[in-house]
Amino acid sequence: MSLLTLDHISMWCRTGHRNASVALRDISLNVEPGELITVAGKRSSGRTTLLRIAAGVTPPTSGTARFAGIDLTQRTMLGKPSGIAYAITHFEPVIGRSVLEQVAAPLLCRGFSILRARTVAYRFLQRAEVADCAPLTAAELDYAETLRVSVARALVTAPSLLLVDQPDGDEPSECTDHELIKLLRSIAHHDAIAVMLTTDEGRGLAGADRALTLYRGRLRSMWPPRI
Repeated sequence: MSLLTLDHISMWCRTGHRNASVALRDISLNVEPGELITVAGKRSSGRTTLLRIAAGVTPPTSGTARFAGIDLTQRTMLGKPSGIAYAITHFEPVIGRSVLEQVAAPLLCRGFSILRARTVAYRFLQRAEVADCAPLTAAELDYAETLRVSVARALVTAPSLLLVDQPDGDEPSECTDHELIKLLRSIAHHDAIAVMLTTDEGRGLAGADRALTLYRGRLRSMWPPRI
């Protein structure tokens, strides 16, 4: 059984009283444990919608999304141990000022003591290679650091599937992209956590086990090529 199964997923978005546009069209995808998958697409291509459906946050118009055989419209697996983690780059000031407090917050919600939560949070900041950012505020982080901190905050929930959505409007360097893929590949292969990353069309995707593109609502394979 695949870890995540998207079965004939379609998503229609209402744009007026009568009109509707297709965000996703008949998408089927299986994600296996320890696999790194990238999904590239232009702005408004539907890649974030696809990730939200995979997280169980947004129900599809048609089709089913299952995590370990569980229908995500019937039961949430987001934020649960061995469940799904969504790396979100928005940081909420009321949770805490420092990066360390932001990453520790999910553990405090589970009843961890403050000391233990901070210890575990620091370990995952180390795993994401941004431990030196622990005392900083979110506003002091650059693009690459923000992504890595969001990954660390997602990893503290001990997920089996990590979803990462790269934000629009930034101009990361080729080196930044390469280093992020390298980190996510390590998480997938060494930590046995499946990773699905959405990114802008045209970015370097070398290092992913599978590279896919979204075009006009349809998912296409870039790598490995279909035989």
